[in-house]
Amino acid sequence: MNQDNQIILPTPIPVQVSYNISSYTYNFMNLTFSTSATIQLFLLDASGNMRKPVTYILEGEEYKNWGGDDTYLINLLNSKMPEFTESLSR
Repeated sequence: MNQDNQIILPTPIPVQVSYNISSYTYNFMNLTFSTSATIQLFLLDASGNMRKPVTYILEGEEYKNWGGDDTYLINLLNSKMPEFTESLSR
């Protein structure tokens, strides 16, 4: 950011933004056969606005248990949401 264009307000304006994560989309970014899958998630609010991108690496027992079963993957990602959203509530 160019500091020459920064204007300091005479009185700061407090802003508190509150929203809920209500859905997400995901894409596979990388697949290493028999080893891991890298997944990019986009956490969305109720209006569909992207609030946070998350990269998750599926590996080890999770990768073995997945075996291409989308239901397993969705249940796993849903269970990880508290971890993924932790930084949003600070």
